[in-house]
Amino acid sequence: MVFHHIRDYIVCIVFLLLGIQSYAQNHSISVLDSITDQLRVEGNINKSIILNKNAIKAYTRNSDTEGVINANINLGGLYWYLNDYKVSLQYLETSENLSEKTKNPLLLGKLFGEYGRNYASLGLLNQSNSNLNKAIFYAKKIQQKKQREKLLFYYYTWKIANFEELHL
Repeated sequence: MVFHHIRDYIVCIVFLLLGIQSYAQNHSISVLDSITDQLRVEGNINKSIILNKNAIKAYTRNSDTEGVINANINLGGLYWYLNDYKVSLQYLETSENLSEKTKNPLLLGKLFGEYGRNYASLGLLNQSNSNLNKAIFYAKKIQQKKQREKLLFYYYTWKIANFEELHL
């Protein structure tokens, strides 16, 4: 999905924010993730940050806690890419504080996976592995096979890197 005009972004944002029912909310989360990833891959991390901050405002207005959690996790990941671990961890803590309001294994897996990435980058490999274990626990509960396998591969890969760094 490549966007060449601001209009395309606006159409996607409108679509993203229209969801009110559970299915639509989950779908809007995947749309936000897709656009976030696309912008990041294109090197537009600042645009992706703005997108997710605006999504938080919209999700908050719509009382969509899972949307708020997801956008904060996305921001945590984006600030990780910028090597701003302090800000990244602040967004993840915001998500974690809200996480008691969800049982969504995708969100919980993503949250602990991002913590794992941050701690690994800070050299805190035992804390990283502990969080990656939680991420794996939740990822195994994801119903969609492709999504589950993708995240499990990602989390196990980080754990392997940690173990290599620990010389285990």
